[in-house]
This record gives sequence, C-alpha cells and structure tokens, in this order.
Amino acid sequence: MTASGGMAGLISKNVFAYCMLGFGSHLMTHVWDFYYVKLFVNVYNVSPVWFNASQVVFMIWNAINDPLFAYYQDRSNHSWIRKRQKAILYSAPLWCISFLIPWFPWKSILDQPWVIGLHLMFALCMWDTLLTFVLLNQCALFTEISHRYGDRVTLMRCQVFFNFITSWTVFATESISDHMKNFVNLQMVCVVLALLAWLSLTYCALNVKSSCDSAIDIELTNKQPKESMVTLFCQLIRNRNFMLFIFMNFLQICHSTYNKNFLAIFGDQLIPKDSISSSVRSLVYGSPYILTNFVLLAVTIPVKHFGAYRVIVFFFLYKLTQSTLMYLIGPSHFYFLAFYFVIDMVITNVTFSQFNLILSDVVDADQRQHNRSTPISSTVFGVNALFTKPAQSVAPILVLSVLNRYQYTSHIQSGGSTLSGPEIAQLKEGMFSVACLWPALLAIIQLVLWVPYSLRNTHKFERDNAEPVEVNLYMKMEQ
Repeated sequence: MTASGGMAGLISKNVFAYCMLGFGSHLMTHVWDFYYVKLFVNVYNVSPVWFNASQVVFMIWNAINDPLFAYYQDRSNHSWIRKRQKAILYSAPLWCISFLIPWFPWKSILDQPWVIGLHLMFALCMWDTLLTFVLLNQCALFTEISHRYGDRVTLMRCQVFFNFITSWTVFATESISDHMKNFVNLQMVCVVLALLAWLSLTYCALNVKSSCDSAIDIELTNKQPKESMVTLFCQLIRNRNFMLFIFMNFLQICHSTYNKNFLAIFGDQLIPKDSISSSVRSLVYGSPYILTNFVLLAVTIPVKHFGAYRVIVFFFLYKLTQSTLMYLIGPSHFYFLAFYFVIDMVITNVTFSQFNLILSDVVDADQRQHNRSTPISSTVFGVNALFTKPAQSVAPILVLSVLNRYQYTSHIQSGGSTLSGPEIAQLKEGMFSVACLWPALLAIIQLVLWVPYSLRNTHKFERDNAEPVEVNLYMKMEQ
C-alpha cells in the first residue's frame, strides 16, 4: 500500500463521520444564533435589566466552563471524558434537549419580567454548557484526525458540503414560521432539528477515529502523571502566537455575534417593508449561511497554497474597504444595503472558518515544544474560548446599549408608538452608523494584532518535505 493510498483510505472512512458532527451542530447553532436575541427581545419582551443580567451571568459561566471541560478532556483518567467519541455520544442528547428550551415560553406559566429573565439566563447557560462540551471535542478531532496541513484543508473542504445543507435551516425556518409570526410552526421545526441533530451526532460518535486513539488508550491504562491545569495554562499564555490569535479572535467573535444577532433587527428597521418583498427579505436573512459555503469552498484553494494567515489578512482588508464604501454610499440605497449585510456576514463567517487551521498549528507547535505524548487540543481550544467567548455577551450588550440611546427597546416593546418621526429617523441613523463603523473599527484593530503572528508558513512544510512522519502512522491505522 502506498502512503497516499493509506491516507486516502483513512480520509474516506473518517471524513463522513466527522462531517456528520458538524452537520448536527450547525442544524441547531444556525437557528439559535439567528433567533435567540430577537425571540427574547421582540417576542417575549425581556426587560433591558434582565437581558443584561443574563448576558453577564452567561459571560461568566461561558468563560469558566471552557478551560475546565478542556483540561479534563485532555488529562482525565476516565474514558467517557478522555475519549472524544464517548464524550460526544453521552452529551449529544442533552445538548439537543437544551436547544429546545428557548422555544417554549415560561411566561405562559407566570407572566412576570423576572420569569422571562430567568428563562433567558437558564437557556443560555444550559445551551453553552452542552455546546462547549461537544464542540471542544469537535475542534480536538479536527486537529487529531491528521497532523498534516493539507489533510486538514481537505477535511475543511469536505465539511463545506454538509454545511451547505444546514445553511438552509434559517431560510427554511423563516419561511415555515412566516418570520416567527406562526410560532407553533417555529416550535415544530426546532423539535425536528433537535432530533436530526441527535441522530447525526450519535453517528459521528460511533464511527469517527482519531490518530491519537492508541496513545490515549495507553495513557488511560498506565495512568501516567499529568500536568496540572495551572501548568498548562501558564505554558499557553506565554505562547506569543497563541495570545495574538486570542485577541484577534475576540474581536472576530464580537463581529460574528453582532451579525447573527442583529442582522434581522437592522434589516427590519433600515430596509422598509415596501422596498423589497417578503421572499427577498427571507433570502437576505438566510442566504449568508448558504453563500458562506460557496465562498469557503473557493477559498480552500488559496488557503492550501498561500496559507490561512494570508487569506485572513486579505479578508480583514476587504472588510475595512467594504464598510467604508457602504458608509459613503449611505442608507437610502436599500438593495446596496441588503447586499452589504449579506456579504459582511459571509466574509465574517468565512474568516472564522479558517481559525481551526490556525489553532491546529498552535497545538502542533505546543506539542513539539513541550514534547507531549498526546496533544492538548481541547485545552488550547478551551483556553482560547476562556478569553474569547465573553465576546458573545459583550457584543449584544454594547450594540443594544447604543441602540437604547435612541430608545430602541421601548420603541419595540410599545409596538412602535413611543417615538416621533424625527426620533425614528435618529434611531435608523444610529443603526446605520453601527452597521458600517463597527466592522471597520474591528478590522483596523485586527490587522494591527494579526501582522506579528509568526506561524504563517506551515502550509509550505509538506511541499518542502516529501514524506512527513505522520504518513506512516496513518498507514498503520489503515491496516
């Protein structure tokens, strides 16, 4: 058997199972990210105080659980935590149940502001707990299925097909629920999505294989001494490339969260209902999830040849240019504005999709530097999340606080009757400024942070080394 034949065999066996993990997770995360803020603010009418309190609690718990789960996934002596497959299998049904929590209102039991606030707080914390546990394993598997840059790009490319299928979930949910007007239909769609997600995650857990499985089994059998969580944490925060990535990623998550949570809100306010049809509006809100996969598929070619670092720099420059041009064009050109919303979200998603490659390089470099028998994949992703996940709460708080300077929340909760014509015009002007200046500011800071990153040529290693050592490992696994 040739080396390339062995590698192809491994990829063909593993890629489908791994992609089913992404398929199941995206079925739920697309809908959650798109709807949860709009659901609690516009439908359940959560008060600003309870919204901010929920986000703060969520931010704290979000930061704590990632490094805790990550450390035990990398260093626990219990196989149901240490083995990626078992961890996904046991946590998948609980995660799918947590996805259903927001769609069934508690205020029907007791219509009080604190009930709605506790509902939001509980939903956020339960969702993030299970999401973290599953997706840390997903990120670790991306790194551990293969140590070769080219194989990781191939895996990312194959994932695009499954992402394309799930990218229709928001568009379909918007159409079936008539933009949340038919709430029963929305609930039914979410139940179906949760069931499909559970089946997909279970399939992955039962079939995926990792290059580290044998090494993990040896560690579990021998129960070798492990580094403490503090030791690993200190080693990572002294890694300059890792910290540069973390700061840049924090800003990227701010941008991504803003897009997911406020695209529909800004679109409803800035693009009048009579300017575009309902079907076109659904396309605007749903198409970014679809277009992302076409762009991502095309981008894998320059990523393989020029490296993820350079592609990310290009997208930061594009984001800065596009947002500046949109601000100069102005808010009165509705089709330009709709196009801008779509492309801004697509570019943000595509940029974010490269980050697993970057973190995988960090994991490999850390394993070489500290001579580890198995990589600390989950810990690297978990410490990254410790510093960056709070952005998921910071972004909504910041944006909503800016909008509330123009009395946005009271305007929505009163059914649009509290503001005069000039005040509504000021609100829309504020929204447009946020839509353009927020991405531009983030792009400038990200470029400053990202330029010093030095692990930018890992894509060249395989071209300069004809037979990397990992090939032999995969041939043995194949046999």
